[in-house]
Amino acid sequence: MSEPDVQQTIPTIAMRAAEWCQYTAGRVAPSTSTMRVRAMRLFALYAGYRPLSGQLVLGYVNECYNRYPNAHTLKAKLDPLMGFLKWCEVMGYSDKVYSSLVRIPKQPAGNPLRFSDAQYERLKEYVRGSFWYYAVIAAFRTGMRISDVALLKWESVDMNKCYIHYLPFKTRKTGRHATCPFTPGGDLHQVLLEMNKARNSDPLWALYVCPEMAKSYPKEGPDTGGIFAFHRFSRVITKKLDMPKGLTFHNLRNSFLSRCVDAGIAWPIICQMTGLSSFSTMMAYAKPDTGALHQALDKIESTVIPEGPLNTNNEPPKSQPLGSASMGDQLYLESDLSSDLRKAWGEGRGPRNSLPPNSEPLPRKK
Repeated sequence: MSEPDVQQTIPTIAMRAAEWCQYTAGRVAPSTSTMRVRAMRLFALYAGYRPLSGQLVLGYVNECYNRYPNAHTLKAKLDPLMGFLKWCEVMGYSDKVYSSLVRIPKQPAGNPLRFSDAQYERLKEYVRGSFWYYAVIAAFRTGMRISDVALLKWESVDMNKCYIHYLPFKTRKTGRHATCPFTPGGDLHQVLLEMNKARNSDPLWALYVCPEMAKSYPKEGPDTGGIFAFHRFSRVITKKLDMPKGLTFHNLRNSFLSRCVDAGIAWPIICQMTGLSSFSTMMAYAKPDTGALHQALDKIESTVIPEGPLNTNNEPPKSQPLGSASMGDQLYLESDLSSDLRKAWGEGRGPRNSLPPNSEPLPRKK
């Protein structure tokens, strides 16, 4: 009896996509991993049992362009595809560079979305009496994300010195802590004092500032749904409070960073208070308002530029012979001697490509 023929299973795009999602799951936030899985499922459904090819990639990219007119949504669908195709090239699963066929659109510059002081007060009064009251105040006053607000522990809060020292949950792998002070007697200080008095009796949940938020926070991240879903919060504040469309809970963090920029705080201090890693990341969050820009313009317009360089006594430099002029005075005098280039060589200085009088060019090195 002959042994049965063993047919080798040819991996499909769905199998490769699942392998890539599992490979990259530990390198990104849970919510980002969930969005990647959803995007790759759409690509796998479109591909079916067809092998990876340029025609397949171009067809899916065109389908995405026709289906998703919004640039942000289109980028969210094509970014995972780009990463998957590059991974296939590195792993040797594709013999051609199919990632070059994916063109990700540039993100248009949108209007700055931030909460004004009046909008913040309206939102705070609307959520008073629920755990969202603490969450809104903490995010607006410290710039914490929803995950940091929900999972904040009392060991990270110093009520005597009035500051919060915590490790951001989203970037916890970097080990970069954030230290943000709060105003003594302010609304954040008051709500923390009230929550400290009403601590949970359970020894485990008593470690958290808001046990109700810590119990309800989903393991996969806020984008997976539940009471922490950003779109639900946005729908409430947009319809019931008549605020601009697009405002979410995360814009409270943007508002804190924007107010820091408006106040002229140096960016290393802002990064220390929020846990950000670089200046470019901070500027992606910070959206200074037009009032701050007008104030910067007023400072520029009010600056008086002197007619000529001044010395240490705030007096115009005195005329000196060209040969005895200092470096700063020499530059001042050269501006009036542009008509006669040879006079600019008082101490052997002049334009880089010209030569002093009675001189010859140096021979080239052989």
